[in-house]
Amino acid sequence: MKSKFIYKILANLAKIEYDNLHKLTLSTLSSQENLLLKLIKNNQTTKFGKLHNFAGINNITDFQNHLPVCEYNYFEPYITQMANGQKNILTKAEPFMFASTSGTTGKQKLIPVNKTYINYFRKASIVSGYNLLKAYPKISEGLTLSIFSSANESLTPNGLPIGSISGALMKSEPQIVKKNITAIPYEITSIKNWDAYYYTLLRIALTQPITSIYTLNPSTIMILCQYLTSFGNHLIQDIHDGSLNPDLDINQDLRKKFKFKPDSQKARYFDSLLNNNQFIPKYIWPNLQVVSCWTKASASFYLSSLRQYFLDTPFVDISYGASEGRGSVFFNQHQQLLAINAHFYEFIHEQEIGTKNPKIYLANELEINQQYQILLTTQAGLYRYNIGDVIKVTGFINECPTIEFSHKSNNISSFTGEKITEYQVVEAFKQTSWRLKLEANYFTLIPFYATIPNYILLLEITKSTDNYELQQISKTFDDELAKVNIEYEHKRKSLRLGSIQTELLEPGTYNNLRNYLRSHGSFESQIKISNLNPKTDIITFLKNHLVKPSMFLIP
Repeated sequence: MKSKFIYKILANLAKIEYDNLHKLTLSTLSSQENLLLKLIKNNQTTKFGKLHNFAGINNITDFQNHLPVCEYNYFEPYITQMANGQKNILTKAEPFMFASTSGTTGKQKLIPVNKTYINYFRKASIVSGYNLLKAYPKISEGLTLSIFSSANESLTPNGLPIGSISGALMKSEPQIVKKNITAIPYEITSIKNWDAYYYTLLRIALTQPITSIYTLNPSTIMILCQYLTSFGNHLIQDIHDGSLNPDLDINQDLRKKFKFKPDSQKARYFDSLLNNNQFIPKYIWPNLQVVSCWTKASASFYLSSLRQYFLDTPFVDISYGASEGRGSVFFNQHQQLLAINAHFYEFIHEQEIGTKNPKIYLANELEINQQYQILLTTQAGLYRYNIGDVIKVTGFINECPTIEFSHKSNNISSFTGEKITEYQVVEAFKQTSWRLKLEANYFTLIPFYATIPNYILLLEITKSTDNYELQQISKTFDDELAKVNIEYEHKRKSLRLGSIQTELLEPGTYNNLRNYLRSHGSFESQIKISNLNPKTDIITFLKNHLVKPSMFLIP
């Protein structure tokens, strides 16, 4: 089979990168320092490099003395200059696009993406792919169903694209990979209607010999499985006819890029699966070897629900990373290795997060079973960047730690990457109250784990409210939250998150809750009840003070 031959060639090339990473793990400290100093030297003549005396940095200690630990707002003025077309600001290498993600205030964050950054980011991807192939060698007998987003959603003032890092990586893959390894063409990201997008993705994938599925969000996989159930008859008819449903919202020029041939034999096979309630990935792609996606933290919720569609197909944790940088490489079914071939890393112990002068740890100094906030220094121009993530150290390979994502370091809720913050929740509720002339004593937003997850707004208001008004509150709050969080808006439109549901609390609940906390040892000055995902004991208290029993269960 052609794909198997291509995989063999690529695996031989990838082994070079794997061997290089293995050598780095033998001396992690010097490897990390060498990477850092190379990065600093390359950028010492930039505006940022001159202001922070990069020319005077000769070791890690110098680096830590010259630069503070930073969050996005520290870099934002420089990134704005780059987005406006100014050169040599954060990095000597100029960006060809900006990756987009949500900031803690809901404001869009732009991460510069240059060729150097992509090349180092891909180093980790190459090793991950090589190790995944070693673990599941029969992947080479078919294609990978990779799901990614567009690298061009909008433009900077200077005309550079703003979009997804996953799309940028896919666009920059060698043609040999695009034609022989991946099942889904990049052009599918041009479909903006989400029903049409998911349908077309399945229409393409159903006739391909899929041996692996690779995407970040398990919620995306769940949606595809639900589409198989809802649109099975239509998809099978399209396969029989060699067509793409004409009712889908896809422009004609794009339709012409998708070529299909009639396949009555496959249509009959799928029809038999559908009639026997077996039109699921396990039987649609009988050679499917593995599904690689997020499996840690809140993402783990989906795994039990996905079992009904995949049965005994193994799920493995996709490597940890974000638009801002790559954190790990897939090493084996149970271990993710810190990607010391990609970026320079520093760490703050979880107990010292938020303190004035926390001790900074390097990769070789971490301890097993301890949790740390991770800091990134990358080729994209982020130096000592606090991404707000906490990782857990699970072991070591030589001198290099193995890690897994644990949680966000502040109060952030995220099912599918929306990263809602308490600040965003408060701002959305302020606008909701203003628009609806709503008077509330207390509110909090709680994540509700379901097949399609959503958020529950618990609300104590001063006047009686009927079902119609509750629906208006839910709709308005949903709209306002989408305004302050672009990722939440994206996940809602793509059907990965359900709509807000509002439930009323009994009058006096807030005061009774404060009394409850005081009676359990809290000082008045220390009482702070979160407006986003409060602690378990508070959720239990609120659940017992609903105006009427709810159809949902709060975990």
